[in-house]
Amino acid sequence: MSRTMLTAALSIALAFTTGCTGVMRSVVKDKVQHTFESTMIQGSELTDLGGGLYTYRWMTYRTIFLVGPKGVVLFDPLNREAAAELKVHIARVAPGKAITHLIYSHDHRDHVSGAEVLGPEVAIVAHEDAAASIAREKIDGVRAPTQTVSGAVTKLDVEGLDVQLVHLPHAHGEGMLAAHLPGHKALFAVDLVWPDELVPPAAPLSFAGVRHALDRLLELDFERFIAGRGAGSGGTWRSNGSS
Repeated sequence: MSRTMLTAALSIALAFTTGCTGVMRSVVKDKVQHTFESTMIQGSELTDLGGGLYTYRWMTYRTIFLVGPKGVVLFDPLNREAAAELKVHIARVAPGKAITHLIYSHDHRDHVSGAEVLGPEVAIVAHEDAAASIAREKIDGVRAPTQTVSGAVTKLDVEGLDVQLVHLPHAHGEGMLAAHLPGHKALFAVDLVWPDELVPPAAPLSFAGVRHALDRLLELDFERFIAGRGAGSGGTWRSNGSS
């Protein structure tokens, strides 16, 4: 996904909240209709992106996992139902390999519930701000992280996989982390961009924070963007805008 595409998405969201011309109103109306229709999508699916990288969709939510030489690194479990289905999928595509690490993108229940389904031996990684929020709020159904990270970028050399966790403060949830996967030229980010759709105006903690987060992400080297929300073009977008 290009800077132009991300900027256009942000411009439409701002027009939706601040007023716009007749032409822009028509564009916004189409986007609102598309967003509404996307929320009606049911079911789930697993997509093999190659090189041991998979993306899993549950309704309009999406997460990813990586199969490494010794185990599997999974990102947001979403909820108990999705986590149980993910566990079955992982056993099928990576027989004999356990889920060793689970990484929370942020502190919101609709993305990080259901970890208990995966078993007590899984290490749960989150940014220290997200961990503090989960502990403070005592969020029902969300297991507390067992490991925390801090700083702008944390490199996790887990199971022979190159995973870089990029901290995006003041944009959406507490302790927001995006996953940059240099070996796959891929980027996974949650609730900052819903490609082809409108982000709900009330979603960001700060529009300025979102803009800063998008600028930060566009500094990274990636060819494939995977969005944590929004149905879109199968959930992945190439950097030139094609799916």
